[in-house]
This record gives sequence, structure tokens and C-alpha cells, in this order.
Amino acid sequence: MGIPLIEIATAPDIKSPEQAKETALHIGDILRSCKVKRGIGTIRQDVNVSILNGNRIEMKGMQDMKTFVKTIENEILRQKKLFDSGKPTKAEVRNALSSGLTEFIRPMPGADRMYPETDLPLLKISRDLINEVKKNLPKLREETEKELKQTGANEEMIKLLLKENKVEEFKNLLNIYKNPNLIAKMILLFPKEVSAKTGKRLNEVEELLSDFYGDILIALNKKKISESDIKEILTKIISGGSFENAIKIEKTDIANIEEKIMNLIRKKPGLNVNAYMGLIMKEFHGKIDGKNAMEIIKKFVK
Repeated sequence: MGIPLIEIATAPDIKSPEQAKETALHIGDILRSCKVKRGIGTIRQDVNVSILNGNRIEMKGMQDMKTFVKTIENEILRQKKLFDSGKPTKAEVRNALSSGLTEFIRPMPGADRMYPETDLPLLKISRDLINEVKKNLPKLREETEKELKQTGANEEMIKLLLKENKVEEFKNLLNIYKNPNLIAKMILLFPKEVSAKTGKRLNEVEELLSDFYGDILIALNKKKISESDIKEILTKIISGGSFENAIKIEKTDIANIEEKIMNLIRKKPGLNVNAYMGLIMKEFHGKIDGKNAMEIIKKFVK
């Protein structure tokens, strides 16, 4: 079909179903780090199982990690029952079912099926080329997770960054503004909220906003805007406004905020600080800094 196939094989030294799953997941991490297209249907994973003095059984379709261990355990039990009854397993290929069981497909092909490719010369990879490639190997997911944790990003944001392949974008923006969780929210969550609010397609929103994230963080550093303004700015940009107009946030002075908060507490006594915060933010329609508002509320609510 013209589609190249690469097969990754392990030595026959995996001793348990749990170790087999661990190995499969580690290979998956390597492929993910190399940006290989993954998922059910794109990668075919087979597992070979044999018990002592038994024949090798090749199980096809072992992609689902939810039933991975269970399927191997069931195959081991099947082979043991056959061996104990005096009917040792024959070398065969079986299909893994969603139930955790397997079904016969065909006998294992013999050595006569294996023959060298006659149209292509044998490709020999030099040790020098291997050593050169090793210098530029991508980092594994586990290594990237450790690096992200060191930035101060929380677990939820780290998982999303890895899932949506936005680690490099995150790192670049973190060089501009040192608030990892805010940056993660800005590139992961805010576009979804802006998309829902404006009715624009998410991929269009993400593509357009990616050009403005750095400028927004620079404006934050220069105190032209506050962190609580970011979502409003992103919404204005997607709605057709220019960046210059979007960052012109109308602010309300502190004295006016304090007066509003005191009046609100008098009218609705007994609420907690978060409840008052919600009412105040709704009252000012995003024209106040959330951090400042919370500090003022805490002055009057003990």
C-alpha cells in the first residue's frame, strides 16, 4: 500500500501481565514524545504469551489498556487448563476480545513465510548515525511532567498541557510572565470560554488568539492591565476589536468600590466573601480588579 511499517519488538523477558502493561505504556510514552500518530487503529499492538513447556500464542488487537492485564491473565489460565488436561497449546494466532477473552484466528505461520525483501537492498545503520540521533532525542512525558511541576503549574494544568500538546507554547510565555497557572488557563481554558461566548469555532479562536498572548503578558508586566482583565480582552479581540482598543480597560476607582461593597454588605448581611465577590464582579461588569475587590471585601467581612 506504500505505507511504511515500523515494528518495535521486545526480548522475551517479560514475566507478568503487569510488567507487560508497564512495558506497553512506556513504549507509548516514547511514541508520544516522538509525535507519532497514536490511538486505536493507528497502532497495532500484539502480545505473545507462553507458559513453561507450552507453545507461543500471538494475541492480536491488544490496544485497550483497560482490559490489557485481564486478557493476558485469561490467556495464561486457558493455556494452563489445556496443559493440565494433556492438550498443550498449539502455536496459533488469536484475537483479543473486549470481554478479556480471546478467539482463534489461524495457526502460527511457519518459517517458510518469512523471506527477505527482494526489491530493496539491506539498509545498514551506522553507529555514528545512531550516536548522532541520540544527542537530539525528545524528552519522555515523565521528564516533561517533572519540568512542568518545577514551574509551579498544578497537576490539572500539566495534564491538559501535555494532552493538547501546548508545552512549548507554555514555556515560551512563561519567559514573559511568571504565573504558570494563569498562562495555562489563558491558552487552555479561556479560548474554550471565549468560543462558547462568541459562537466562534474553537480552532479559529485558538489560532487567532495565539498571536496576542505574548502582547497581553507584556501589558500585564507593564501594569497596563490586570490578570482579571485577560478573558475580557480575548473576547474583545475575537469579537473584531483591535488589540490596542481591547486592552483599554475602563477601571473604577477604589473609593467607589469600597462604597459599593459597604452598601452591598448592609443590604445583604451574612453572606461569605465568595458570595459578595460574585455580586461585586457582576455589579461592575469586569471593570474592577478581582484581587483588589477581594482584599476590600475581606476588610468588611470577618
